[in-house]
Amino acid sequence: MFLFGYLFAFGIPFGYSYFGKPPSLEKVLESEGVAHFQYRMKQGYMLLINGDDYTCGGLYLNADSSCFHLAEGVERREFLEGKIVTVLWFQQPAHLFDSVRRVVDIRYEGASQLPAGYLEKRLQSERENAKNDALFASVLMLLGLLFCEWVDRVRRRNGSRPD
Repeated sequence: MFLFGYLFAFGIPFGYSYFGKPPSLEKVLESEGVAHFQYRMKQGYMLLINGDDYTCGGLYLNADSSCFHLAEGVERREFLEGKIVTVLWFQQPAHLFDSVRRVVDIRYEGASQLPAGYLEKRLQSERENAKNDALFASVLMLLGLLFCEWVDRVRRRNGSRPD
């Protein structure tokens, strides 16, 4: 049960992050609409266009979905808010039956708003971190499982004593 829970909750997203690569040109889709940025608790600013959300972040553990660095983020978001932008994106698998709209580029009046090679650098960073994050998550889940087992044993031991 522990292994199944770990694989479903963490292993699959870590695997998708580890094996993630930039999409081929045929898989890149394009959407156009008015840009809005919605703050999502612990996840940064999600780009919304025509009611659909787009992320620049990874797949797991409160990944920051913001597309702009902290220093320039406020200025960039305010500049693009309410303007018609074109988003190049692809479907990135997140879980067995789920995927996210992952941003390749954001364009306003034909000019790219993201640095060159942004997606490649972000995917490389996620690939490098996936192993350590998977190890950390498995150790944390194992410690949680051991704690639950310990609590259950203490409860049984105390419940079987005559008072």
